[in-house]
Amino acid sequence: MTKSASIFVVSAAAALLSFAPARSFAQVPIPKFEGTITYSIAVPQLGDDKLTMTTNMKGNLSSTTIDMGAMGSQRMYMNRETHTMSMVMGESKTGFTMDIPNDSASAKDDAGTLVPTGKSETVDGYKAQEFTATTKAGSMDIWATADLPAGVRNGMIESMKSNPQSGGSKVFSALFAQGLAPVRITMITGGQTAATVDLVKFDQHSVSDAEVLPPTDVKFTHKTMDDLKHMGGQN
Repeated sequence: MTKSASIFVVSAAAALLSFAPARSFAQVPIPKFEGTITYSIAVPQLGDDKLTMTTNMKGNLSSTTIDMGAMGSQRMYMNRETHTMSMVMGESKTGFTMDIPNDSASAKDDAGTLVPTGKSETVDGYKAQEFTATTKAGSMDIWATADLPAGVRNGMIESMKSNPQSGGSKVFSALFAQGLAPVRITMITGGQTAATVDLVKFDQHSVSDAEVLPPTDVKFTHKTMDDLKHMGGQN
């Protein structure tokens, strides 16, 4: 895997977990989480150091920042109401936006499957069950727990259902239906681990609009999912 492809994997991991909480598949009101969720990301291609990813959530908005060391930082802004994502690399005054499919479109285009392995253990401090998942984007090993607060759990699940890079609407809807949310996700490409994402902590607190809205001094251009894959060296 090339370095550009590794950055694409990190972007995919960020998008996988950063969409703000909204409503359930059945359109029943659910608790919403406002605050910050912190994850660690391990990417073998980038070395032994783990990346720290922080996601701020407020209503239908979220922002995610990843510090990638010498490669700079990456900031991603999600708006579930308008179904858009905006991304800025480092301190650059340029970025791009792309459209995010709505829940029904994601579900219609998804062929994901979720299979329990029957294994249980404590992962990142949570009693968790192991699942294997296959989506149009590849395969994943998932450790999921029922011990997270409802708002945090539902926010994480909704983010994955809606993320165009995960192709996992059915997978994460299946987790949601069981009252589960992932605490560890291992993304697998070509039979090898591409990235492992672990939940570190969550903090419930007030989040300002400035923390979750794209900066006004950045010039954004529109891109498609195919453009993003090309940027990452994906076919």
